[in-house]
Amino acid sequence: MRMRGFFLSTIIGVTMTLICRKVAIKFKFLDRPNKVNKHQEKAVPYMGGVAIFLTLIINIFINDVQIDYQLKMLLIFSLAVMLVGLFDDKYIIGYQLKFGTQFIVAILSIVFGAKVELFNIDILNYIFSFLWIIGLMNAYNIIDGMDGLASGIGIIVSLGFSYFTYKNSMFSMSQIMLLLAGAQAGFLIFNWPPAKIYLGDAGSLFIGYVFSIISIFCFWKEGFTYNFPIPIYLLYLPIFDTIFVFIKRISDGKSPFKTTEDHYPRRLKKMGYSIEQIDIFSILVSITLTILGVFINYYNRVDIGIVLVFIFTIIFTKYLLLDKEVRYEKNINSLK
Repeated sequence: MRMRGFFLSTIIGVTMTLICRKVAIKFKFLDRPNKVNKHQEKAVPYMGGVAIFLTLIINIFINDVQIDYQLKMLLIFSLAVMLVGLFDDKYIIGYQLKFGTQFIVAILSIVFGAKVELFNIDILNYIFSFLWIIGLMNAYNIIDGMDGLASGIGIIVSLGFSYFTYKNSMFSMSQIMLLLAGAQAGFLIFNWPPAKIYLGDAGSLFIGYVFSIISIFCFWKEGFTYNFPIPIYLLYLPIFDTIFVFIKRISDGKSPFKTTEDHYPRRLKKMGYSIEQIDIFSILVSITLTILGVFINYYNRVDIGIVLVFIFTIIFTKYLLLDKEVRYEKNINSLK
């Protein structure tokens, strides 16, 4: 029954992606190439995020998912985030409106119950919840900078969340995550390089928001805090990329808030890896860390998980920084 829902969601995802692609082209929701950070050969339509959202809603009714208070809040605010992202995809709104909306959504989400219960001092719970929601929305938005990357990672993350929420007897949440995985799988068929459609801010912000709220409700509430590291494992790559770029830009004396080529996918591409290789590597890392989360959860060995993730982080960071000038120069010469 569960896998039937996944495959049905994938089929509907394919259909909705094709429809939304045509709508995006007709109404000019397009990502046009430029000389700064958009290097595709021709304009690519947005609205992949709309396709995923609509697929999720359709599947909720088809599969008769029970909509409780938490899910209702999640869907309402997800819609708000997606619409603002869609508006930004079309008109490129200022950062004030974009972050202002995220700020309001984060505050309202906390007011309506999406607050962690990790600390004895309650103000810390509010601060952490706010930073987590805002941070993850933008981390997922940032990692959506390469064909197939965000949706490929998102499928694994969704499946991981589906498994763990099922183990925690949160069956509606588990079903939602499985349907979201299927919707992204249907979209990924057209987003795999070379992409025929993009998620856009509508998709990356919406998916990042969903993951942030699921983390809080299903892992960081009282009674479930023994699962604290699991969302970190599942969402490792968006989190790592954001922190890596922030620290790198600060250490170089540059603003961490401006467009940069320091993101790990971009650096790997400059080292000579293809987009497909980077996507596959990222998906395999996500799968490995999801399996690690299962192991940690089953054997209750948080210490081993922390050590392994720390070791991988050190190795990966050193590789990204190792002889970068030589690697970059070699790659540039090979293009001449």
